Amino acid sequence: MKYLLLFLGISTVIFIISACKTKKGVPAEPINEPVISLSKGRCFGKCKVYRLDIYADQSATYTGFKNVERIGDFKGQIDNEDYHTLNDMFKIQHFGDLEKEYLSGARDLQRITMRHGKHSVSFHLRKAPENLKSIVRYIDDLIERLEWMPKEG
Repeated sequence: MKYLLLFLGISTVIFIISACKTKKGVPAEPINEPVISLSKGRCFGKCKVYRLDIYADQSATYTGFKNVERIGDFKGQIDNEDYHTLNDMFKIQHFGDLEKEYLSGARDLQRITMRHGKHSVSFHLRKAPENLKSIVRYIDDLIERLEWMPKEG
């Protein structure tokens, strides 16, 4: 009986230790996070409502929700010049030093959220500093110039 209890105890410990081991050599799934994001929310008027994500490989995804030419999910490719110009704009405009919010408190205004890297800023155009407005204008122009293809799936 004593040996049976000892055997069960050792077996239990071995089972617990082996169950807690992690698998080595299995790479983690890569997370394809956007480098740049711009999201324009709803308002009580005719605001364009969409989301744009730009990735490190210069691909872009666009989802049009309301009051835009393209409704639904689309994908596109940004050329080198536009990609580098846009990234440079964020650096030159000191985007990382901006406050997290420039909101007026009015509920009927469109809320815009922009992200570059890990820094995100939410704002109403009425309260936004000019450097944010210039980036939004560039992105809006870029959206119009890109060739968009419907996303599959």
